[in-house]
Amino acid sequence: MISFNQDAHGGKLRVNFNQNISGADSYKMTVEPREGAPARVVSGVGLGTVDVDVGDETFLANEYLEHTTLADEFKEYLGLWRARGSALYVAENRVNNYEMFRVSL
Repeated sequence: MISFNQDAHGGKLRVNFNQNISGADSYKMTVEPREGAPARVVSGVGLGTVDVDVGDETFLANEYLEHTTLADEFKEYLGLWRARGSALYVAENRVNNYEMFRVSL
């Protein structure tokens, strides 16, 4: 599980699809605290184009979405959050399972 400091920015939040999603027309990422504030869509989401190690797992190029965190983005709730990505195609939408992450002081 990835951890972020509440006031930190510039960290990478990634969600893995484990399948090639490079042909999608657009992408979005939704983040949601475990309790409290409602879910919201974050801006600045892009397709990961290089292999990257996340914990003990490798996310392969073109199979994950990536978002660079902004200052005060997670200020309303400390604790467990979850993120979900969507790859939007003309004929179908692909959605991954939620990825958990922690926000702390």
